[in-house]
Amino acid sequence: MADSYTDFGVSVALTPDQIAGTFDNLGLEYVSTADFYATVTNGETKTTVATSDLTVTTSPVLKVVISNPLTTYSIDASSLVRIGRTTGVTSQERVFSDGSVLKASDLNTAFKQVLFGIQEQVDGGLGSIPTDTDGKLDAAGKIIKNVGAATNANDAATKDYVDNLVLTGAGVPQNWSFNLNDGGWTTSVNDLTRTLTGPVPTSANDNLYLVEVGGVLQDPDDAYSITESSGTYTLKLIDAQSDLGSNVTVNLRNWGVTRNELLIPFKQKTDDADSHALKVKNRSSAAEGDLVHLLDHDDTTIGKITEAGKLQVPEVSSVTGDLKVSSNIAVRNYDDDGDILKVDKGSVADGAGTVAVTGDASFAGTSTFNGVLNATGGLQKNGQAFKGLKAVVDRTGLDDADGVALSSSEWMFVGRQLKLVKETVNYVEGDYLVMTYNIPVWQNSANEASLINMVLNTTSSSVNAGDIWTKEDIEVVFGSANMVTKVLGDREQHGTGGVQSTGNNSSHGHIGTVVYQISAEDAALDTLIFDMIMTQFSGSPNLYTVYGSIFTGFLVG
Repeated sequence: MADSYTDFGVSVALTPDQIAGTFDNLGLEYVSTADFYATVTNGETKTTVATSDLTVTTSPVLKVVISNPLTTYSIDASSLVRIGRTTGVTSQERVFSDGSVLKASDLNTAFKQVLFGIQEQVDGGLGSIPTDTDGKLDAAGKIIKNVGAATNANDAATKDYVDNLVLTGAGVPQNWSFNLNDGGWTTSVNDLTRTLTGPVPTSANDNLYLVEVGGVLQDPDDAYSITESSGTYTLKLIDAQSDLGSNVTVNLRNWGVTRNELLIPFKQKTDDADSHALKVKNRSSAAEGDLVHLLDHDDTTIGKITEAGKLQVPEVSSVTGDLKVSSNIAVRNYDDDGDILKVDKGSVADGAGTVAVTGDASFAGTSTFNGVLNATGGLQKNGQAFKGLKAVVDRTGLDDADGVALSSSEWMFVGRQLKLVKETVNYVEGDYLVMTYNIPVWQNSANEASLINMVLNTTSSSVNAGDIWTKEDIEVVFGSANMVTKVLGDREQHGTGGVQSTGNNSSHGHIGTVVYQISAEDAALDTLIFDMIMTQFSGSPNLYTVYGSIFTGFLVG
């Protein structure tokens, strides 16, 4: 136990009073209250309390109060506080003269000055290296020896500790010793060469070797060289052939590193799976700093490896050969809260994986896609929507007409329709249905004519082959908005427009093409049915679908 100081917070946490700066019931003796001092240690930082912030009172008990304990000295329950005494020994506290009256208090003060001074020197390490509140020695810049193993960042480190961090191999320099008369040398012109083994060198950098021949240190510029070829390292002693056979010792040391050179490349010590060329380790599980930073000449960060082991490179300008990645790849958006490109390697052996692109994607040049290309939102070519054929729908097999006269007063269903079922053709809003037709008609005399049109039949259960409708019937059954007359010509009969076909006592086909765009209302229906209707325009034309007819739809989207 120390005689010149008392430590608080070492074995138990500071009390509330001590956190507030009050330390009493001190058992320290003293010569003068001005000799007291206080230090506060928080982690690795030790602060000496200013004299102006220290108040010492002696009645009724010895008490030391530290002012501003929180704001100035950050005292909390985990702080270490030392209240100590430094007795002045520069001059005597009491000076006696011949014939002086010797009072006990004066004698005690004079003795205590010496005693306390000695105690303080013993407690502090006899003036050499004092012991701090955390039990560690404060060398104050002095060179020390016999240092314990380092544990904290600011602890003194042994040479062995440093060697293990920076030197190759087992943490000590590699050593070789030969003799010029041991028969292991080979003559090469005027030079002597020798393969270095046991141990195998870790580098071939001349500047990392110290070579002594007969106790004389050699110059790497003109006296020796170290070379490597396919893992074999060779020492060459330049112009030393004349010394072969003499009793001269050659010593080598490979230091691995120098103050301005780093061993390159790093190599494993052995070929074992647990022997690694380079290890970089986080300080603790709470470490937030990056493991590695790659810096440009102006200290700009050009890449890094985070504490989580993630490689971050702001830009990859070029890659020679294949860039192979064995894990998933994600390109994040600007706010780093979503992926704009995700490549998933999949979880099944021999699986193809998936590529997902969120947002706009542009491809310059030729792009090849194997398998299904699923584009949500559509494709564009040169800024225009790119449409593809989604389905081909042929007419349903309704009754054939054999010489049925077209009505002269009404429109007539001619028994031909297209039926689109959403479950099979998957039409959506914005798709186009291109319908082409060829309906055979017989004109009995010159200049007979017929009109043809089609309607979107929303109530197909009421439609039968041969049914005819007036204008009013059509609007009730189909809804006037569903008539596609805007596409089908400029002739009108019975209040409804159509496309005219004229014959001259002959049979011919009523031929045409209609383009219809699927509306949102259409897309909501499970089935779409388009019916062909015709009417007489002049003369008495007859319908002959029994001879064959065409009514085919192409769904484009």
